[in-house]
Amino acid sequence: MVRWWWFASEIKPADITDNLVWLKKNGFGGVEIAWVYPLNRIKKDTVNYTPRQQWLSPEWTEMVVCAKKCADSLELGCDFTFGSLWPFGDVKVPFGEATMNMTNPKWRQEIIASWDYPKKGFVLDHLNKEAFLHYADRTGNALKPALKGSISGIFCDSWEVETKFLTTPGFDERFQMHYGYLLKDYADSLYSENEPYRSVRYDYMKLLSAYVIG
Repeated sequence: MVRWWWFASEIKPADITDNLVWLKKNGFGGVEIAWVYPLNRIKKDTVNYTPRQQWLSPEWTEMVVCAKKCADSLELGCDFTFGSLWPFGDVKVPFGEATMNMTNPKWRQEIIASWDYPKKGFVLDHLNKEAFLHYADRTGNALKPALKGSISGIFCDSWEVETKFLTTPGFDERFQMHYGYLLKDYADSLYSENEPYRSVRYDYMKLLSAYVIG
């Protein structure tokens, strides 16, 4: 398998076919499609807009379906990342469903180098199941027509969420229920190497892990 970056641009069926045929001829077993920013982002160009199929639009889905069908015809695997760039997020993630910081309630992590570049969006709150389901509904529906045929993997290959002081609605209450004390009493120095903060941070990271796994 090989990672296949689709830089935001006008994706064309002929180019999809040429790439996949070349991969087949050269002994590759399949592709992992990852959707990323337009190439002008590398030059930090926020003025010139690169024409492209709109993110998750029917036209975008049509090209993904084209890639999957072509891969199947060549007996190549075809997997998909579940978002535009890393971490997951886009311009449709609302403020209330974006990554949170316990020390600054007005802060949300931005995704600035996605398919929608130069538009900015919010990074999804990965700890919030309801927020994830809203995101998954949009993204999954756009991918659904391409999931016919051979089995495809859908994955997150790189989380890249800002984890320092990471929180989510209900986190403090769940922390108190599990550990019997208030996390907010220690939040100002949570990353200190001195006690009791190291022990508090250990409890904090255990609960974060439980959220991620669950």
